[in-house]
Formats: sequence, C-alpha cells, structure tokens
Amino acid sequence: MMKHVVDKTPITRPALLGKNNLRGLTKLEVVVNKKGEVKCVRGLNGHPIALNMAVQAASKWKFKPFKVDGQTVGVLGCLNIPYDFTK
Repeated sequence: MMKHVVDKTPITRPALLGKNNLRGLTKLEVVVNKKGEVKCVRGLNGHPIALNMAVQAASKWKFKPFKVDGQTVGVLGCLNIPYDFTK
C-alpha cells in the first residue's frame, strides 16, 4: 500500500512530549476511495501519543488510485508507519 502514496504528510512531534523521547512503529487501518483520498483511518497498534499523531497525518495522505482488472477501486489496507520523536 505504501508504494501507492503520492502525497505524504509527515508525523509531527507533539509538544506535550516535552523532553521525553519516543521511537517505534504504529499500525493503521486505512480506507482509500477510488480517487485515492483517505476516507477513514483507525489506529490499531502503537504508543497512544504516536498513534494519534500518525492517524492525523495519514488522514491527509493521497494515494495513486488502485486498479483491479483495469477498474479503479477503493481499498481497505494496513500501513505500518515508523516514528522517531528523539530528535
């Protein structure tokens, strides 16, 4: 699914972390319509703060339309999105 991403909003470091550092991976479930627009994002796994930031970012992503047998289709898929709030 990641190979279809054409416009990717990065995950931003949340201010409430202060000097605390986090690094890891989030897993999201994403519904993408026929136009490549994200219609729904649900956090499945990851640190709660990072998961919230990943959901916010992924909801703004754009995808190259998916095709099956030459027909453009909407899809439901999972994304594994790494984050590094140590910098």
